[in-house]
Amino acid sequence: PATIVGSISIVSPSRGLPGDTSTAAVAVGSGATFTSTSHASISATAGDLVHVNSQDNATLAVTNLKPGVSRSGSLTITNDGSLDSNLTVQAATPGTDGFVSGAVTLTIDYVDDAAPSATAFSGDFGDLTGPYGLGDLDGGSSEAITVHFTVAMDASADNTNQSKSGSVDLLFVTTQTSVDNETDVTGMQ
Repeated sequence: PATIVGSISIVSPSRGLPGDTSTAAVAVGSGATFTSTSHASISATAGDLVHVNSQDNATLAVTNLKPGVSRSGSLTITNDGSLDSNLTVQAATPGTDGFVSGAVTLTIDYVDDAAPSATAFSGDFGDLTGPYGLGDLDGGSSEAITVHFTVAMDASADNTNQSKSGSVDLLFVTTQTSVDNETDVTGMQ
């Protein structure tokens, strides 16, 4: 809206000399100012980091293992969040391994949708610590990584391994990838 401001200036006559009959002049002016306004908003929403484990809290139970035999299992981790992430696996707590060193091995392989199969860990059953990288998961895409586990008893394992056992609890962790400039922006650009 416009606002009109008036002003009055009075100009005084020169210092009166005898016989001076001049009068004061009055000037009226306008100091009108026009304005215009508009409005915009900014909203921000944080992304989320959520993964789904197809075998959450399941156990791969390998029983009656004997020399020269291996058993396998697998699970799939899917990114259901909106942020890109990196997937790792590690021992949730130190594992137990009653076998003779080298007698029983654990191998963890993975297949990323964007890469061929790779091995994250291969070693004595009780040596898994971590974290070990399993690949990247794109946010907002339901991208998945399939993880394969193989427990094998070496063909040369001797009688000292009979009735022995071991266990390890695995923890899968997704961590947002490095900060980048790929923030989604819609509207004002």
